[in-house]
Amino acid sequence: MPDPAISWQQVSALVAQRLGLHFPRDRLGELQRGLDSAAGELRLADAGECARQLVAAQLDDAQVEVVASHLTIGETYFFRGEETFAALAAHVLPALTAARRRGDKRLRLWSAGCCSGEEPYSLAILLRQLLPDIDDWRISILATDINPRFLRKASDAVYGAWSFRGTSGEFRERYFRRADDGRYALVPEIKRMVTFAPLNLVDSAPAIPAAATGAMDLILCRNVLMYFTADQAAAVAARLHRSLREDGWLVVAPCEVSQPLFARFTPHTFDGAILYRRRSAASAEARCGRALPAASTSAASVPAAAPAITASPPAGPRRRARLRGPRMAWVPAVGCRPEPAPASSAGPDVRALSARAHRLANEGRLGEALACCDQWVACDRLDAGAHYLRAMVLIELGEMAQANAALQRSIYLEPDAAMTCFALGNLERRLGRRQAAMRHFQHALALLQRQPPEAGVVLSDGITAHQMITLVRQLLDAGDAA
Repeated sequence: MPDPAISWQQVSALVAQRLGLHFPRDRLGELQRGLDSAAGELRLADAGECARQLVAAQLDDAQVEVVASHLTIGETYFFRGEETFAALAAHVLPALTAARRRGDKRLRLWSAGCCSGEEPYSLAILLRQLLPDIDDWRISILATDINPRFLRKASDAVYGAWSFRGTSGEFRERYFRRADDGRYALVPEIKRMVTFAPLNLVDSAPAIPAAATGAMDLILCRNVLMYFTADQAAAVAARLHRSLREDGWLVVAPCEVSQPLFARFTPHTFDGAILYRRRSAASAEARCGRALPAASTSAASVPAAAPAITASPPAGPRRRARLRGPRMAWVPAVGCRPEPAPASSAGPDVRALSARAHRLANEGRLGEALACCDQWVACDRLDAGAHYLRAMVLIELGEMAQANAALQRSIYLEPDAAMTCFALGNLERRLGRRQAAMRHFQHALALLQRQPPEAGVVLSDGITAHQMITLVRQLLDAGDAA
């Protein structure tokens, strides 16, 4: 524990201010574990001592770098996010290169929060595959991260087998050479396509001109915004918007997809991936200044506050029945009522928004329910139950990609929520992705087995752990038999 005069909330505020990493109240344990790990490397007594020295500004830049390295996640691999890279390969990059081919054959890409380099190098490899005349192009790939340790590893471009999971042996043989220590070194023609630089995205004035001049064609900023406070995320989203060319694209992680946060972008869906495209300032102002459209269940649009996206309509008629009880191949009730956050005297009544959203969903008034969920999320974006209910409504509307994003955000906020894992499994099962569905069901089962059999499962509207375990096991058995 820090000095009695210092609270973990103060430590969290300082970390957010200095490092741009947000640890809200429900993640203070994660902050403490990170500082405890950093203390071991810094040869300090414990997390409390590390926190005291951080607050007292007694750590030098190198030591703060150590702290940052223990508070950020370095988990990545080549072509991580299959749906995203499929969308880039089939739609986004071909459109960009066709447009630039008519001009100066110049392409600028930015991997913001590049970690150990697998993402920007994946972009470089993809461009090599897409452009037979790549030597005639001027291509720059900027890769930035707050963690200098990640950048050093990325610059070395030497990787172990774990970085290649999900790729073929042929891929590794084509673009890498076996190093003396048994790892794999990237070939020089790919390595030199990427430039690495340190950058804290929450800095008000980025030190990299290329990241602030509106010159970027494509920005990947995945699993970064989730670390920021709401104000920081909004500021970074605005900065990313300014960094893009008029027809440029932004890619964020599924759990970071947000209609309010990216209101100045036009969202597009490509086989499960949601990407954002910059639109003109005049168009953005017109949309922001326009009254919300009336609720609708049209397959071509998302109701109420949500902007239209290019999604295919769901197969078969939409269900509008009261959503109660678990269904073998579907998600359970949206009538679940998690304990809402206390109402704020300075803003909308979150408790009332929660109750109204559940009531509208159960009455089948899905467009209104979605609009209400959007208000709820805007008031308390850290409420996992709000994202969960929003996902259930989106599923009923046939908007599977957005539903997946909402569930991913919910599970990020509440990693032990068995019902969210179960809902993700059902969604993947509905989309025909059997292996992903089985993984989610297995995770849900493990979480449920930790609970007393007769205990009610959070987000389930009164279903017991025993009942859910029986249902999940049936789904797993059916998957094994398939």
